[in-house]
Amino acid sequence: MELQAVMEKRRSIRNYNPERKVTKEQLEELIKAASYAPSWKNLQTSRYYCVLSENAVKELREKCLPEFNQANSEGAGAYIVTTFVKGMVGFDKNTGSQVNEAGDGWGYYDLGLQNDNLLLKAAERQWELQFANKGTEGRKVDCALYKCILYNLEIKQVFLDSELSLKKFSVMIDTNQTYLSNVVNKYFNCNLKELLNTYRVEYAKELLRAGKCSLEELPQRCGFASRSAFYASFGKIVGMSPLRFLAREQNNSLLESMIYV
Repeated sequence: MELQAVMEKRRSIRNYNPERKVTKEQLEELIKAASYAPSWKNLQTSRYYCVLSENAVKELREKCLPEFNQANSEGAGAYIVTTFVKGMVGFDKNTGSQVNEAGDGWGYYDLGLQNDNLLLKAAERQWELQFANKGTEGRKVDCALYKCILYNLEIKQVFLDSELSLKKFSVMIDTNQTYLSNVVNKYFNCNLKELLNTYRVEYAKELLRAGKCSLEELPQRCGFASRSAFYASFGKIVGMSPLRFLAREQNNSLLESMIYV
């Protein structure tokens, strides 16, 4: 997967499948990727504490996380606690004094770079798993078309085009309408219209959470041809109106800020 695609695909996850298990080998792969990030004089002071067993995961979530994050990480198969050794990065090794006003800030900076590598590697792994799981069934041409559809939806965000149709999409990815329709039905378990509206609604949720769009502008920004189509799809997929969803998210954000004060 290309770096640009990984960066654009990576996003915060708030729902986890408890059936998906995380292995020690997978965590080691992520941490190895993190270690490739540059650091102050190559000191590599970042440290990773991995919680993998079911009981330990449950204990950490209940005892160490605020209520808001407990809910957001419910079902996660593992936790990675990232930190760094203080008093090294940004300090003179002989005198132990800060080399400038940033001090341990350089340690936070190095840790951020390593965490970025870790997250990008995790996104790449998920992308590959999606392809691998889907590729175990059917013809190679179907799998290739599935990848092309996913790329256009996830990376190019073609769903934002309110005039995107089966015909237009098939021309865009150089296939015919029958093949496209069959692959969408097989791999996504829905028709193209339902698939596009699902992506549009998820995009609308992201905009609402970020406060980057008013409710008036939302249907058009998300690729819906009309307000009625937007509200109908949002209610069907999310189970509530956009206004109610926004109120719930704002309440959750307030709760999180109160917890951290």
